[in-house]
Amino acid sequence: MKRKRFVKLAMSYGVQRNEAERLAKLVCVLGSYEAVFAHYRHYLEGKRAIAVFQRIYKSVLRAVRPMVKTLQEL
Repeated sequence: MKRKRFVKLAMSYGVQRNEAERLAKLVCVLGSYEAVFAHYRHYLEGKRAIAVFQRIYKSVLRAVRPMVKTLQEL
């Protein structure tokens, strides 16, 4: 895997470009981008899950606010 592919793959997990670039620099320590990805896979999956939960939370919040406002007016 090349650096560009690794960065795009990390970004597909919700990681910002700068953070993906920092992770890519670990290739010196771990030997290959595949090894870096394998080592940080759970971290990347966690980042993706957090991003999904944040979107769900914001969506629920947008739906609930009008209901709360209506109940407060009663």
